[in-house]
Amino acid sequence: DSEELAEIYSEAIVSISPKQAGLSVLASMAHGVPFLTSRDAITGGEIFNIIDGENSFLYDGTIDDLIDKIKYIVNNLDAVYTISKIAQKYYFQNRNIDLMVAGFRGAVNYVCK
Repeated sequence: DSEELAEIYSEAIVSISPKQAGLSVLASMAHGVPFLTSRDAITGGEIFNIIDGENSFLYDGTIDDLIDKIKYIVNNLDAVYTISKIAQKYYFQNRNIDLMVAGFRGAVNYVCK
Protein backbone atom coordinates (compact mmCIF):
# COMPACT_ATOMS: atom_id res chain seq x y z
CA ASP A 1 0.00 0.00 0.00
CA SER A 2 1.57 3.27 -1.09
CA GLU A 3 0.21 5.20 1.89
CA GLU A 4 1.69 2.70 4.35
CA LEU A 5 5.01 2.79 2.51
CA ALA A 6 5.03 6.60 2.57
CA GLU A 7 4.50 6.49 6.33
CA ILE A 8 7.36 4.01 6.78
CA TYR A 9 9.67 6.04 4.54
CA SER A 10 8.82 9.20 6.49
CA GLU A 11 10.38 7.60 9.59
CA ALA A 12 13.34 5.95 7.82
CA ILE A 13 16.95 7.11 7.85
CA VAL A 14 18.06 4.68 5.13
CA SER A 15 16.74 1.66 3.21
CA ILE A 16 19.04 -1.34 3.51
CA SER A 17 18.98 -4.25 1.08
CA PRO A 18 22.35 -6.03 1.29
CA LYS A 19 22.32 -8.07 -1.91
CA GLN A 20 19.34 -6.75 -3.88
CA ALA A 21 18.97 -3.42 -5.67
CA GLY A 22 15.72 -3.41 -7.63
CA LEU A 23 12.92 -0.90 -7.93
CA SER A 24 13.12 -0.26 -4.20
CA VAL A 25 16.18 1.90 -4.98
CA LEU A 26 14.00 4.35 -6.88
CA ALA A 27 11.09 4.10 -4.45
CA SER A 28 13.44 4.93 -1.60
CA MET A 29 14.97 7.88 -3.43
CA ALA A 30 11.54 9.18 -4.41
CA HIS A 31 10.70 9.38 -0.71
CA GLY A 32 13.99 11.09 0.12
CA VAL A 33 15.55 8.05 1.77
CA PRO A 34 19.06 6.96 0.72
CA PHE A 35 19.56 3.33 -0.24
CA LEU A 36 22.34 1.04 1.03
CA THR A 37 23.31 -2.08 -0.88
CA SER A 38 26.38 -4.06 -1.92
CA ARG A 39 28.35 -3.11 -5.00
CA ASP A 40 27.62 -6.57 -6.45
CA ALA A 41 23.89 -6.58 -5.67
CA ILE A 42 21.42 -8.32 -7.96
CA THR A 43 19.84 -5.55 -9.99
CA GLY A 44 17.86 -4.78 -13.09
CA GLY A 45 20.04 -1.72 -13.52
CA GLU A 46 18.60 0.38 -10.71
CA ILE A 47 21.91 0.21 -8.82
CA PHE A 48 23.40 2.50 -11.47
CA ASN A 49 21.33 5.33 -9.98
CA ILE A 50 23.37 5.11 -6.78
CA ILE A 51 26.24 7.54 -6.44
CA ASP A 52 28.03 6.26 -3.35
CA GLY A 53 28.14 8.83 -0.57
CA GLU A 54 26.30 11.41 -2.67
CA ASN A 55 22.71 10.16 -3.07
CA SER A 56 22.93 6.71 -1.43
CA PHE A 57 25.50 4.18 -0.24
CA LEU A 58 27.35 1.14 -1.52
CA TYR A 59 29.47 -1.28 0.48
CA ASP A 60 32.03 -3.80 -0.75
CA GLY A 61 30.01 -6.91 0.10
CA THR A 62 31.61 -7.83 3.41
CA ILE A 63 29.75 -7.82 6.70
CA ASP A 64 32.43 -5.61 8.22
CA ASP A 65 31.99 -2.96 5.53
CA LEU A 66 28.19 -3.14 5.86
CA ILE A 67 28.53 -2.57 9.61
CA ASP A 68 30.93 0.34 8.97
CA LYS A 69 28.45 1.97 6.56
CA ILE A 70 25.59 1.58 9.04
CA LYS A 71 27.74 3.08 11.81
CA TYR A 72 28.63 5.98 9.52
CA ILE A 73 24.95 6.60 8.78
CA VAL A 74 23.93 6.50 12.44
CA ASN A 75 26.80 8.72 13.54
CA ASN A 76 26.46 11.30 10.75
CA LEU A 77 22.77 12.12 10.60
CA ASP A 78 23.33 15.69 9.39
CA ALA A 79 25.33 14.43 6.40
CA VAL A 80 22.76 11.69 5.75
CA TYR A 81 19.98 14.29 5.83
CA THR A 82 21.80 16.18 3.06
CA ILE A 83 22.24 12.93 1.12
CA SER A 84 18.50 12.29 1.57
CA LYS A 85 17.65 15.60 -0.07
CA ILE A 86 20.07 14.92 -2.91
CA ALA A 87 18.58 11.43 -3.43
CA GLN A 88 15.08 12.84 -3.74
CA LYS A 89 16.21 15.64 -6.04
CA TYR A 90 18.05 13.08 -8.19
CA TYR A 91 14.90 10.97 -8.49
CA PHE A 92 12.64 13.84 -9.50
CA GLN A 93 15.16 15.27 -11.97
CA ASN A 94 16.30 11.99 -13.53
CA ARG A 95 14.09 9.00 -12.76
CA ASN A 96 10.49 10.05 -12.18
CA ILE A 97 7.73 8.02 -13.80
CA ASP A 98 7.09 10.55 -16.57
CA LEU A 99 10.74 10.36 -17.66
CA MET A 100 10.69 6.57 -17.58
CA VAL A 101 7.50 6.44 -19.67
CA ALA A 102 9.00 8.89 -22.18
CA GLY A 103 12.10 6.72 -22.49
CA PHE A 104 10.02 3.59 -22.98
CA ARG A 105 7.79 5.35 -25.50
CA GLY A 106 10.86 6.56 -27.40
CA ALA A 107 12.30 3.05 -27.52
CA VAL A 108 9.02 1.58 -28.80
CA ASN A 109 8.68 4.32 -31.43
CA TYR A 110 12.27 3.75 -32.56
CA VAL A 111 11.71 -0.01 -32.94
CA CYS A 112 8.42 0.47 -34.77
CA LYS A 113 9.92 2.80 -37.41
